Amino acid sequence: MVELRFSSDEQAKRAFETFQSEGLPVSIWPEIDPSVSNSCNFYEEAKNSLKTSIFLSPHQSLDRKVIIRHIANAIEESS
Repeated sequence: MVELRFSSDEQAKRAFETFQSEGLPVSIWPEIDPSVSNSCNFYEEAKNSLKTSIFLSPHQSLDRKVIIRHIANAIEESS
C-alpha cells in the first residue's frame, strides 16, 4: 500500500476522485473514533492525515507506468 499525502484536503479529494474514475484501487483512511477526534491536540496529526491522505493498493495486474503517471498528474495538479 502506498500513502499519498497532499497539502490540503481538497487536493486529496481531487486525487481520490481522479484515481477512482480511472479504476485504480484507491482508498481513504477510515473514520477516526470520536474519542480520538474530540481529543484536544493530542491526535492532531492523525486527524490531519485523515483529511489529506489517500492510499493506493498496487497490484501486479496493474501497469506500473499507468500508476506512476497518475501519481505524477495528481502531484502536479495539487501544486
